[in-house]
Amino acid sequence: MKKWMWILIAAVVVIAVILGIVLVARRQAQSQLGSLQTQPAVMGTLTASVGATGSLEARQSTGLSFALSGRVGTVGVKLGDRVAEDDILASLDPASLPQQVVAAQADLVNAQKALDDLLKSDVPRANAQLALANAQKAFDNAKTTYERVVVDSKNGGLLNAQDWLAKASARYNYLRLRPEASVGYQILLQQAYLEYIHALQAVQKAQAAVEDSQSPGSSASQATIDTVTGQYEVAKAQLEEAQRTYDRLKDGPNAADVAAAQARVDAIQATLNQARIKAPFGGTITGMSLLPGDLATPGAVLITIADLSELHVDLPIAEVDVNRVQAGQSASLTFDAVPEATFTGRVTSIGLAPRVAVGAVTYPVTVVLDAPDERIRPGMTVAVNIEVSRLENVLLVPNRSVRSVQGERVVYVLQGGVPVAVKVELGASNDVQSEVRGGDLKEGDLVVLNPPSLLFSGNGGGAVFMRGGG
Repeated sequence: MKKWMWILIAAVVVIAVILGIVLVARRQAQSQLGSLQTQPAVMGTLTASVGATGSLEARQSTGLSFALSGRVGTVGVKLGDRVAEDDILASLDPASLPQQVVAAQADLVNAQKALDDLLKSDVPRANAQLALANAQKAFDNAKTTYERVVVDSKNGGLLNAQDWLAKASARYNYLRLRPEASVGYQILLQQAYLEYIHALQAVQKAQAAVEDSQSPGSSASQATIDTVTGQYEVAKAQLEEAQRTYDRLKDGPNAADVAAAQARVDAIQATLNQARIKAPFGGTITGMSLLPGDLATPGAVLITIADLSELHVDLPIAEVDVNRVQAGQSASLTFDAVPEATFTGRVTSIGLAPRVAVGAVTYPVTVVLDAPDERIRPGMTVAVNIEVSRLENVLLVPNRSVRSVQGERVVYVLQGGVPVAVKVELGASNDVQSEVRGGDLKEGDLVVLNPPSLLFSGNGGGAVFMRGGG
């Protein structure tokens, strides 16, 4: 066979192979085009969220125990009961308590009565007022005696002499102005005159003693002076004490006295409380492990109480996301125990102290459940998604439809049954959708969710039809 025949045969084979490849590619393209999935580009709301899981917790929860050993006497609650703050939940049998605890009950009655008297009775103020009046009277008497005995004695008796002269002068003038002829009257007048003269001489003598600095000038004994002086100082001190007491009580009970009486009541009550379990806050009994007659051990938790009026979850938010979270942001909560329902909540606080676990840094973020439900209980596992951003009325495309062709972002739009590449400029996004900020995509365009790979494989290896002249 001649050489040219071999060349012809080879050419025919190559052409047949090429035709076969084209046919296969066409069939593949037709198959892919026949299975295209589309979705129209729409205007909508784009939300971005940060998620984490945690355990639901009550607003407040604690375990309660007795502070003393003894036999349980009464139990006033059962599991699930709602109680108010300071309600007595259980108490020990008094017969099993130490003597000092039993005696404290009587002491409490007396201490409370003393406090009530202090707060409500006016007797202490009235007694203080009476004591002040008596002290004032005693001081006035002591002062008068002191001035006449001590002060006047040191001045030579001048005050006494002047007082004597005033009285004698008044009596003499009174008799002199009503003259009578009787002998008796004349005798009285003569006596009054003599007394007046003697008083006048006493005043002159006492005045001379005061003016004479060398005169000893004391008409009373030192013992008398010391006694009167001491009585005067005591009366003065008693008056000052009575005045202080009245001033302390005149406007009601003294704050320091009330505080002292209240402290005594509180101290006795604290002793009695050791034999009781009281609710430290209002809530629901969530745990019980005691019955009447049981032996109680100090510190052993017997009752658990929780405030279920507010339920929250503390979430470990990664350091890369925590700055996107703010107080007040809304959140959605889903529970494994209630898979059919989605609950709402809000962010109330963002912790500042980091938590490091297995090399990952997180920050605690607290999310409070908006409406607690009887199906939701503390301790349940909850998945939380916090909405950190929201864009209203923006053009959206599914993330799965976006491709990269020759370094540009595009989506394929179905036109006349043929996918056509449309350039897009993307903005914010979440796990499902992206915002279209610019490009040639329009609302209502049918976006291909699964464009054939031959359109963009190799960034230009196949034919690409571009809207706008591409």
